[in-house]
Amino acid sequence: MNKFKFVFGFLIIGLLGLIVYQNQELFLNKQSFRIYLFFMDEYQAPHLPNAVFFLVCFLIGLLISYFLSLSERFKSKKMIKSLNASVASHVRELSALKGEVESIKTGAGGDKPNGADDSAKAQSA
Repeated sequence: MNKFKFVFGFLIIGLLGLIVYQNQELFLNKQSFRIYLFFMDEYQAPHLPNAVFFLVCFLIGLLISYFLSLSERFKSKKMIKSLNASVASHVRELSALKGEVESIKTGAGGDKPNGADDSAKAQSA
């Protein structure tokens, strides 16, 4: 599986490199953009290659997706802690019940009538 991931990642990087190489004119063409908001003065950006604008937009998208997924991460961590605590309590309860079963088998096996053994088997099933 690791070899497949490596080869797949290599193919994706190669494909992206090919696209950039074939479109160098587009990516290296310098442009400027301006922002005019009604409550601010007009902002004129310096002339930069289009690749810089693509990269900035890509990084902004990464940051937005990271911050939007933070709440899910925190919820998942909280759920994992809760489930781990539940597992630990169930393990403690299971070990206590196993101890009770062992004490019943060893300590008082001959003292109880046959009907009591049947009820204990019915409860465990």
